[in-house]
Amino acid sequence: MKSNSIEFVTQFDSSGEPLKWDTFNTRPSLKLSLVYECVDFLSSSNNSPNLKDLHQLLDLVVRIYDEQFTKSQLIDGLPLYKAITNLYEQVTFVASGRGVDDEVTDKEIKQTTVNSWGDYKNNLKATIQDMVKEGGQNINNVLDMPFYFVFDELNGEAKKKEHKESMLDAFT
Repeated sequence: MKSNSIEFVTQFDSSGEPLKWDTFNTRPSLKLSLVYECVDFLSSSNNSPNLKDLHQLLDLVVRIYDEQFTKSQLIDGLPLYKAITNLYEQVTFVASGRGVDDEVTDKEIKQTTVNSWGDYKNNLKATIQDMVKEGGQNINNVLDMPFYFVFDELNGEAKKKEHKESMLDAFT
């Protein structure tokens, strides 16, 4: 999975002017449960987030970045004029799974649209339930899987590998 990044101020001088900006990157493999939470958040959020939604959004972003920074650092460091937009872009990046197979640009992230996050959530939920049924696994085991692995598995089902009798046949 391609990583995403976020940049914000991590050090201020005595008058409140930024001294140091840091860039943080997501880890290469996010858990399916985190992807599902991001989709769930987007499907339940409205255009103007309330205080509870904002705190949930901040918590999600901190977890997306594997707690490389605290919620307070994120609140204090993001520029006000683009803070909410930046936070939503982070959650959308994870929820859409855009970074799995292609290199993603900021322009593509901003253009990401889904017909309905509710529909997307239901499709993801059905996929998880199918994996639990077919694989005979506990739902928590499936949710702990890296999203990239799940995505790769789903793509692999579409192109089943055929068994070859000899090693020579396998390479031709």
